[in-house]
Amino acid sequence: MAGGIPKSLLSADLIPSIGGLKRIRNSLLPVSGGGAYTPEASNKIVFQLPSFENSVLVPENSYLRFNFKTNANTTRCFRNSVNFIKRVVIRNSRGQIIEDIDSYMTWNKINDVLKKTRCDLRGESQTTRAPYTQDMAKRFADEANYATGDGVPVIHHLNSGFIGSKHQKFYIPISSLMSSSGFALHIELHLADAKDVVYSTNGSSATYSIPEIVYETEMLEMSPDTYRDIYGELMKGKQLAIPFKSVRAHVLQMNGQQAFNHKIVESAHDAINAYAVVRENKAALTNVADVNAVVSDDDPNTFYGGGKKWIANQEVGTDSVHLTKYVWKTNHSYMPNVPVEMPGQKTLALQNNISMLGLKNPFVGETLEGASYLCSEFEARDFIVATTFKKTNDPGLHNGSNFSASSSPIQLDLEFSGTVNTKELCCFIESQNVLYLRGNGESSTIKA
Repeated sequence: MAGGIPKSLLSADLIPSIGGLKRIRNSLLPVSGGGAYTPEASNKIVFQLPSFENSVLVPENSYLRFNFKTNANTTRCFRNSVNFIKRVVIRNSRGQIIEDIDSYMTWNKINDVLKKTRCDLRGESQTTRAPYTQDMAKRFADEANYATGDGVPVIHHLNSGFIGSKHQKFYIPISSLMSSSGFALHIELHLADAKDVVYSTNGSSATYSIPEIVYETEMLEMSPDTYRDIYGELMKGKQLAIPFKSVRAHVLQMNGQQAFNHKIVESAHDAINAYAVVRENKAALTNVADVNAVVSDDDPNTFYGGGKKWIANQEVGTDSVHLTKYVWKTNHSYMPNVPVEMPGQKTLALQNNISMLGLKNPFVGETLEGASYLCSEFEARDFIVATTFKKTNDPGLHNGSNFSASSSPIQLDLEFSGTVNTKELCCFIESQNVLYLRGNGESSTIKA
């Protein structure tokens, strides 16, 4: 009788690992000078990853470790995992840019609330200091301690497609990268303005500093024979391909209108996803007396568009200006096929994000409970409009859109219930890229 058998019936012996492997951890200090880093003075941190012999970088187990210190016990942090980075730039030893992420704080929050669950955020809240699942009053009190000593220790996993621990699953053969002055990769972290990270509760100025920062890396060292066997093909004219995802930020102004027709000019060869948020460039905040005065309209990390908002006395209120209709358009195709109309609640937009991006229980779908009312986090302060350009979800295929071969921009039409003032649209276009390594140590995102 023909048929299949249960997969669990087919077992096999384990295969022995090759010999000569050694796991090594290195704590890399920045090369950009000593002392504390501040947004007012030393506002760029530079790491140079050495070209360790016969070694590969293991991004999955590498991360940033730093101390975050505020200037006074009356200074508090805005709603984002403790993160001071405005821009991340990764270059090879010749100065060629491999990845450049601007508006990094916004991109970090999108990854937190859209791609993680409540359990994920709660489980890492004591290392990343992510505030999303913490009791507001207790967190407000705890942040007074950030001014003590050298501040509070924080772990940050870079949201980089090339070296980020949550994004890059392939090892990076740094021994095969051309080394100039002893380093294989150059990593720049640009500090954000103080007004976008912290605020004051007593009318004084609020700022922060980074007294100490270390890039904790894990390397896999191989014996010379093993490394030569694995990567020796590079010396025979072949190329080693390292896939990675990257994002490019596009910022457009929104003021004095009710409907917007945004055109985003993109040149990605394999664009796969788009994420758009409406945010506001805030002035420095100095007048928050206590936790009951913390409102979403004061937070530069708030994503607008939902019909609700977080108001005084820890309550859910109504936002009179909210998104009522949107549609994406590329190459004369609409995504979805018809505009999404939401005169009331934004459940349809939330489900579109979940379905198109293949999400499972994202934090934006969690309930935000006020003193008397409730709504979703998505509806109140984490509103995101996303879409995908992929034909299938197969990770091994180029199946996105090639905008470099088209003169048509990506178009996002937005219609609100009222006039939008002093806001800006920040849109991230995510694309699939490949870094090609050649036998002579050269690297490029263009295949030879």
